[in-house]
Amino acid sequence: MKVNLKEVSVSGTYETLPAGLYTVKLMDYGMKTAQSGNEYMNCEFVIISGQYEGRKLWDKIVFTPTALWKLKSLALAVGFPKAEGEDVETDAIFDYARGVEINVKVVVESYTDRQGNKQQSNKIEAYNMERSIQPKEDGDVPF
Repeated sequence: MKVNLKEVSVSGTYETLPAGLYTVKLMDYGMKTAQSGNEYMNCEFVIISGQYEGRKLWDKIVFTPTALWKLKSLALAVGFPKAEGEDVETDAIFDYARGVEINVKVVVESYTDRQGNKQQSNKIEAYNMERSIQPKEDGDVPF
C-alpha cells in the first residue's frame, strides 16, 4: 500500500479537555503489563456528545487488590450483571462494556515530562453510576 504523507502534519497536539462530566463509549481495550509487573487494561473511550464529540480519552484499570474499585465501578456503571460477583472474568466485563454509553468524571492532572517541561493530561477519575442503565441489544437485562 502507498500513502501520501506530503500534507500530513506531525506537530498536531490535542489540548487538554476541561475537567467535567463527559458521555463516552468504550471503543477498544487491551491487556498490558506495567514495568512494576502489575497487569492492567488499557481502555480507549470516545466522547459521544457535546462540544468535544469524537475526542478520545484513555484509562488504565489496574488489577491489584487496592485498585479493583475502579474495575467494579466500571462494571456497575455499564450494568454488568455480575458486578457484585466472585470469580468474575475481567474480559467479560470489558466485552459487556464495549459500546455502552456511560458518564465519566474527567480531571486535569499536571506533571513534568522527561525533558523537564510542565505538561497537563486528562484522567478519568470516576465512572458515573448515577444513570439509567439500558439493557444491551443482546437482551441481557442488567439486574
